[in-house]
Amino acid sequence: MDLIYTAWDFANNGNDPIESGVLKRGTFDCDIDDGNDFSFLSSYDVGDDPYLPMLIDQYIFLEGTEYGGLVTNRKIDKQARTIELSGLTFRGYLDTKVVIVPTGSDFYTVNADLRSVIRELFRDCYMPSHWIIDDVSNITVSYQFDRYCTLSKALNDLCEKYKLKMMFRHENDGIHFSIVKLDNLTREVELSKEDYDHISLTITQKGDYPNFMIALGKGELQAREVLYLSSLGGVNLSSRDAIYEGARIITYENTSSDNLLTDATNKFNELMANFVASEYGSYITTAEINSYDDSIELDIGDIVNIFEPIFSVRLSVKITGKLIRKVNNQDKEVITYKFTEVHNG
Repeated sequence: MDLIYTAWDFANNGNDPIESGVLKRGTFDCDIDDGNDFSFLSSYDVGDDPYLPMLIDQYIFLEGTEYGGLVTNRKIDKQARTIELSGLTFRGYLDTKVVIVPTGSDFYTVNADLRSVIRELFRDCYMPSHWIIDDVSNITVSYQFDRYCTLSKALNDLCEKYKLKMMFRHENDGIHFSIVKLDNLTREVELSKEDYDHISLTITQKGDYPNFMIALGKGELQAREVLYLSSLGGVNLSSRDAIYEGARIITYENTSSDNLLTDATNKFNELMANFVASEYGSYITTAEINSYDDSIELDIGDIVNIFEPIFSVRLSVKITGKLIRKVNNQDKEVITYKFTEVHNG
């Protein structure tokens, strides 16, 4: 894959980028859905890349993929004779847009087919014209977004509710955005060192996560509403006897809640979504796979199986992040997939 840079088409009022050329040397790193940023480090002696110092407010990307984004920063190190470009990925760009509540409304709400909803959100969030709505699931959605949330959060909330995933790619005519049903590939894809000799697999279990919540609501001192929520199930409305020796406790305060039980339960369930809980603590399982060729192509949100043969560990996992490193004078890229174990999914 070539690393492409773009320049603005000023003949069209500067509204659209046009593909301009290939960056021929340097190291490209892109982090998707975690930092949602990227960087490109090259020699200061631009030589083959004379356009490099001017790439501010331009795009760089790996052709036909979502690896890349908008250059917002430039750093020139005269002593090291290097120039570094960095910026936001296409996903990260969505964090710069806000879903504005319509005048006279308490919330921004939608109830329509998904394509119409995406078109409306893009219009109301002033997305650039070179963002092209591509594949969209043929479903009807109904949702009330948080007040003045980012476009990224709005779309991720829709994805969570309707089991969707977002996909991005940069082509000659602009940035193509798709939002489709996520793929549960557990019956089709199992990633293992036994089957893929070009991958390395790391599985991590962390046990320092909470499994108990004390929720604090309205009132003062002894009159304050207090609830005790346990990951083992159940809510004790008044007694601290619900606490057990293995509890890892967090507190949740919401002094404006009219229904503390519902609000606290929703918050606790959100925190506990990927945890496995027991009386002796709770843990979350994550994994990383480094792929040294392009035979594995997965999207954020996809669910697959991974298998570690030495200890016979088999997990169903959801892709939560991707990182890529490309050194331009080398033919292959290294792609790191980040996973979180899924339960009941």
